[in-house]
Amino acid sequence: MPATSGPSKVTRPAAQPRAIVKVPRGVLTNRLSRWLKRKQHPRLQMSMLLLITTGLAFLASNLLLRAGMVHMGRRYLLDPMA
Repeated sequence: MPATSGPSKVTRPAAQPRAIVKVPRGVLTNRLSRWLKRKQHPRLQMSMLLLITTGLAFLASNLLLRAGMVHMGRRYLLDPMA
């Protein structure tokens, strides 16, 4: 029986660099749209986005009112910046 000096290492060939393939934008957007519809919940995501945006706008408007800005039009103009 031959003697072994330890576990033998398995060597793998070096990975080849992947070629960059240009895919038309329409194909990519269609793939992304299908993936989002299949794997995610687009209505839930949009509802959450709307809820967060509305909440932050209300908070900013309320903070500006408490800071002394009583003119509603000016507060609403500054809300997106906050």
